[in-house]
Amino acid sequence: MEKYKTVAEARKAGVKVRVGHFRLPLVFGRVDNWKDLDDIVMLQGDVGFEFRGQSSKGGKTVVEISFENKDAFGVSYCSPKDNYNRKIGVEIALERAIEAWNS
Repeated sequence: MEKYKTVAEARKAGVKVRVGHFRLPLVFGRVDNWKDLDDIVMLQGDVGFEFRGQSSKGGKTVVEISFENKDAFGVSYCSPKDNYNRKIGVEIALERAIEAWNS
């Protein structure tokens, strides 16, 4: 598969592309990474963490591509110290999905 810079280019070439964006939530306490976030989500009901919206810092983008009966995923992470940028996240995740599809 060719390398595509944007989702629009990939879709125009007949690649089915699905994109998901996830941002770190604001919680009572501190979330430094995705492992901490997963632990908090699992424990939320037990220990009473309170979610207070979404943080402008940190995030994750997942791209799934399907082409010629083969699927692949790519994931990009944004550090909790950086502002979340959907466009950059999609570019990185799309590139990783194409690399996975080609391997």
